[in-house]
Amino acid sequence: MLFGALTVLVGAVAGVQVAARVDDRLAVLAVARPVKAGQVIAAADVTTALVSVDAGVATMPASSRSSVIGRIAAMPLAKGMLLGPAQVGPPQWPAAGEALAAVAVKPGRAPDGLAPGMRVTVLIVPQIQPGTAVDTGGAATVRAEATVESVHQTADQNGGLLVTVLTNTEAAQRIAAASGEAALVQHGADG
Repeated sequence: MLFGALTVLVGAVAGVQVAARVDDRLAVLAVARPVKAGQVIAAADVTTALVSVDAGVATMPASSRSSVIGRIAAMPLAKGMLLGPAQVGPPQWPAAGEALAAVAVKPGRAPDGLAPGMRVTVLIVPQIQPGTAVDTGGAATVRAEATVESVHQTADQNGGLLVTVLTNTEAAQRIAAASGEAALVQHGADG
């Protein structure tokens, strides 16, 4: 009986050791800190991660780290994302038909916690002449759907924001050409 218990115990220990050694995870490259599109990838920008990935997910093996350092980020790279071959090389961002636009937003005209990645509607309302209900240029309100790319406090003391948004090229041109008060409206989870 003692021999049987000892055999079971040895078998269990051996099983645990074998299971620990049989690891189907792969060492792949991941982003250690945010990198902007067009920026040279530095050693501190890249780390390794042990992951189990589906065959359809494009990754780069950890052994290719030296070939990534010094290359250009083809698109914005977020901290924690896995690196794939399409994300390294000549800039491919913004994609064809897309453009970036800068929007100056006064305090109270943007949602609290505005951050990159949020979907928003950009509204630019033409300025109204004081004492009248007529706008100064006969322009219509500009409305465009966009994704927030960056948010920065303005240098003035008013607490405004300078928000860079990604949208389609035509909407970006309308935003850039518009004059008036800008506001951002955050989309809900469904759109």
